[in-house]
Amino acid sequence: MMKKLLAFLLVSLFPGGVLAAGLTIDSAATNTDISAVSGSISWSGSHVFEGLVDVGTQEQFTDTDADPDVSTGIYWSTFTNALTITDFDGTPVDGQVLIVESLGAITWDCTGAGLDCGTVDIVTAAGDVTTWVYDGTDWDLISFMDVSTDMGTDAGASGLSAGDTIPAADGTVSLPGLTFNSDTDSGLFRVGANHIALGTNAATAISILPAGEVLMPLQPSFLTHAATQADDRTGDGTVYTVDFPTEIYDQGGDFDGLNTFTAPITGRYHFCSNVFTGGYNGTHSYPRIRFITSNRTYTMWQDNTTATSGIEIGRGGCTHADMDAADTMTVAFNVNGSTQIIDIHGSSTFFTWFSGELAN
Repeated sequence: MMKKLLAFLLVSLFPGGVLAAGLTIDSAATNTDISAVSGSISWSGSHVFEGLVDVGTQEQFTDTDADPDVSTGIYWSTFTNALTITDFDGTPVDGQVLIVESLGAITWDCTGAGLDCGTVDIVTAAGDVTTWVYDGTDWDLISFMDVSTDMGTDAGASGLSAGDTIPAADGTVSLPGLTFNSDTDSGLFRVGANHIALGTNAATAISILPAGEVLMPLQPSFLTHAATQADDRTGDGTVYTVDFPTEIYDQGGDFDGLNTFTAPITGRYHFCSNVFTGGYNGTHSYPRIRFITSNRTYTMWQDNTTATSGIEIGRGGCTHADMDAADTMTVAFNVNGSTQIIDIHGSSTFFTWFSGELAN
């Protein structure tokens, strides 16, 4: 029976099958024999073991050792003082298991080379228990019992309670402090004091500044204008698609640089424009500006009167437009009643301009 108990202990606590010194389990014999060998304990084949396992007397780390020697046991406690532990010493072997009860405020150095327990250091309090397994290079944290969390209630099962703090590094836009196992370049990160941001695909999508201002540097948005005059574009009823070739900004690159905005995603967009015109001869009438989208046309302004000779007319407006991905938006202007001599004024002072953004 003692052989079975010892064998079960070996299998349970040393799943890799190897210790620094010990025995060999021979599965070929009718009755499993355990014999001493030099240098290691190993076994092969399949075995069924029954009985209880005693992990031995709990031993204690010293109060100042940052890399305690664990070669004499698997069940340990820390000292009662605060201490940072960086590694375990004592020539460990693959698969070796440690159970450690914290008796004080212990900081586990997860960012160092010896312990593999995430990207942020873990601090345990008195009564907390951690379990570690050696993978041949580092000690991997495989379980952590926090005695301050009631795992028998819904609040405990959720992982967070009122007033809890989530320990997280500040992070960066490419590796946020709060991220996802399968998407590590997306999540929440801290830019600076009282300044947080949400990143996606290693780029800042939303930035909330200390005073509460919200920036969305990836949100589609543009402003463009006509810096020079376009002569003789309408006047005889011709519907002229107005050109705005001088961009001020094009966040997202969705304006084509001339006259057309293309929606990158389905949503509601807000557009504004003004078109300033001249060259009226006294018989021109019905100057009209329209926003033309793939879904519908918005008539922004129409005069049902004859324009005075020599007058200059500016017409503009704003609208919200529902657009599907790849839908387009242009600004059109037309005048009736005479010949095609109406000019579209352009200037650095923004006579004729066009802007838009994704609203929601």
